[in-house]
Amino acid sequence: MTNKKYHTTLLFYLAAFFLPVLIMIGVLYSQKIYPGSERTILTSDGFHQYVIFATGLRNILHGDGSLFYTFTSGLGLNFYALTSYYLGSFLSPLYYFFTVNQMADAFYYITLLKFGLIGLSGAFSFKRLFTKVSRSFILCLSTGFSLMSFATSQLEINTWLDAFILAPLIILGLHLLLRFNRRGLYFFSLTCLFIQNYYFGYMMAIFLIFWFFVQTTWDFKNRIKTFLDFTIVSILSGVTSLIMILPTFLDLKTHGEKLTSVDRLFTEKTWFLDIFAKNFIGSFDTTKYGSIPMIFVGLLPFILTILFFTIKSIKFHVKLTYAIFFTFLITSFYIEALDLFWQGMHTPNMFLHRYAWIFSTLLIYTAAEVLNRLKELKLWNLFVSLFLVLTGFLATVYFKSHYSFLTDLNILLTLEFLLVYALLLLAVIRKFISVNLFAILLSLFITAEISLNASSQMEGIAKEWAFASRSVYNRDITAMESILNQIDNPFTRTEKLQIQTGNDSMKFNYNGISQFSSVRNRSASTSLDKLGFKS
Repeated sequence: MTNKKYHTTLLFYLAAFFLPVLIMIGVLYSQKIYPGSERTILTSDGFHQYVIFATGLRNILHGDGSLFYTFTSGLGLNFYALTSYYLGSFLSPLYYFFTVNQMADAFYYITLLKFGLIGLSGAFSFKRLFTKVSRSFILCLSTGFSLMSFATSQLEINTWLDAFILAPLIILGLHLLLRFNRRGLYFFSLTCLFIQNYYFGYMMAIFLIFWFFVQTTWDFKNRIKTFLDFTIVSILSGVTSLIMILPTFLDLKTHGEKLTSVDRLFTEKTWFLDIFAKNFIGSFDTTKYGSIPMIFVGLLPFILTILFFTIKSIKFHVKLTYAIFFTFLITSFYIEALDLFWQGMHTPNMFLHRYAWIFSTLLIYTAAEVLNRLKELKLWNLFVSLFLVLTGFLATVYFKSHYSFLTDLNILLTLEFLLVYALLLLAVIRKFISVNLFAILLSLFITAEISLNASSQMEGIAKEWAFASRSVYNRDITAMESILNQIDNPFTRTEKLQIQTGNDSMKFNYNGISQFSSVRNRSASTSLDKLGFKS
C-alpha cells in the first residue's frame, strides 16, 4: 500500500470513528452533559444498575472482591453470571482507571467510545462487502447505523452497544465464509458476542439463520455448499462461549424468572402504520411499556430499501427472500408469540421489542446493495419508491391520532428531508450532478438528519427519565466510606434506611441484602421480603 493510499484509508477510518462520537458529544452537550458537568449521562437503568455494577467491577479490579462471587448484593450473588448480562464488554476493564466519584464520567467516555467503534466496525464491514460504494456513502451508512434510534434512545444501557460493534464484523465474517471459505472472523466475532452478551447473542443466532439463507440466494449453487461449514463453525462458536454461557445458564435455571406464557395474539399498542410512524425523523414515543419498535436508521436507507425491490438486475428469488425476512420481522412486531420468541420467551421489563435493531441492520445492508448498483437506477425506480414512501408517511399523518407522539416538527423535518433526497437522487440519475458531488451533498444532509434524530432521542429520554445530577449520584459516597471503615467483621450485613437505588450495597461496597437486576437471586429476595427485609 502506497503512503498516499495508506493515509487516505487511515483518514477514512478515523472519520468513521469520530463522526458519530462528535455528533453524540454535541447532542449530549445540548442536554448540558459533558465531562465534569453537574448533569450526568446516567438515567433509568444506567443510574440504578449499569453504572453501579461497573463500580462493583472497578472495585474488584482494584483487589476488593472476586469476579465470581460477591456479598455486596442480596446476601451473596453470582457476579460472574451478572457480568454476562450487565458488564459483557471487553471495554469494561477500562473502569479500573476511574475513581468511584468519577464513574459518571467513565460511563460517559465509554459510551462515546462504543458509538465510535460501532461506526468504525460498520465502515470496515461495508467497505469490504460493497466494493463499488464510495467511501462517502459508506460513512453515511456507518454513521446512520451507529446512531440508529435503537442505540441512541437506550444509550443508558450501554452494554447493548457492544452487540452493534460486533454485528457488522459477524456479517462480514459470514460473507467471507460463504464466498472464500474463510472461517476465522466469523468464528471469533460470533464467539465474542456470545461471551459478552448471551441475550443479544441469542437474537443474533436467529438472525444469522435467516441471513445465511438470504445470502445463499445470490449464488445458490455455490453458497449452499457452505451450509455444513456455517453450521459447524456456529456450533463451535457456541461451545467455545460455554465458558460464560454455561455458568450463567445454571444460575438462571436455579434463580431466574420463569418463561412468559403467550396469552394474547397481538402485541400491545400496535397499529397498521407503525413502520412509517417510527421512520419520521425524531420520532420517540416511550422506552417504557406500550412502545412501538425503535427502528429509525435514516430516511435514505428506508427509501433505498424499497428501491431494492425495483432493480431489474437483482433476481426475483433474491428479492423474494429479502421480502420474506422483512415480512417476518414486521410480523414479529405485531404477533405476541413471535415477539417473545425473539426475546427468549421472556417479556422485557420495559425497553420493548429488543430485537428491533435487526430491522435497522437489515435496512442498512439492503440500502448498501442499492448504492452498489447506483448506476443502474432509472427514474421509474425512484418514482415507485418515493410514491410508496410518501403514501405511507401521508397516511400516517392522516391517522395521526394513533401516534400522539408525532409532532408537527417531526412531520415537517421528514417531508423536507424526503424532498431533498428525492431531488438529489433525481439529479444523479439524470446526471445533472456527478456521483462525487451527490456523495458530498448526501453526506452533509445525512449528518444533519442523524444529528437531529439523535437530539430528539435525548430530549425524549430527558423528559421520560431525567438525567441524574452529579451531586445526587455522588451523595453519601464519602459518608458511607467513613461508616464502613468501622465495620471489622466481613460477615456483618448492613443496609441504608434511606436508599438511593436497589443496589446501594454494591454502589457503596458494603455487604448488604438489597439487589435489583434481571439476574438476581429471586429465592433469596423473596425469602428476605417475607421476613420484612426489603431486598
